[in-house]
Amino acid sequence: NMAKLPKDLPRVLATLDDYSPTIPDELTAHCLEKSGHHTDDIKLTRLMSVAAQSFISNIVNDSLEVCKRRKLRMQQRRQREEGYNPRDKRLMLTSEDLVEVLKEYGVNMKVSPYHAESKGGPKGLAK
Repeated sequence: NMAKLPKDLPRVLATLDDYSPTIPDELTAHCLEKSGHHTDDIKLTRLMSVAAQSFISNIVNDSLEVCKRRKLRMQQRRQREEGYNPRDKRLMLTSEDLVEVLKEYGVNMKVSPYHAESKGGPKGLAK
């Protein structure tokens, strides 16, 4: 139904002619075809690229916030036990952080049992 589309959609679509998305057109077209959607409309392909880029960006930013909260909750003594230097301000994003955020987006993912991370982070890597 055209009445439900945003009023500025034609303007957005017009800007996609000269836009070079972060996710290449070929990759987006391939993913669309793998999911059963074929289109020769480059604007539609780029619109999907922009939507995917936005989705990934939201997930990464939310994962960073989860990582920051996890580090703040961890006591300095526990940080040392987990292999972190409490004075080190760098953050270490873990698969568990990502899994937590993906659940909020309705994506169910589990960390593989062979993954190199321990529950609190990789020991000995943060110095």
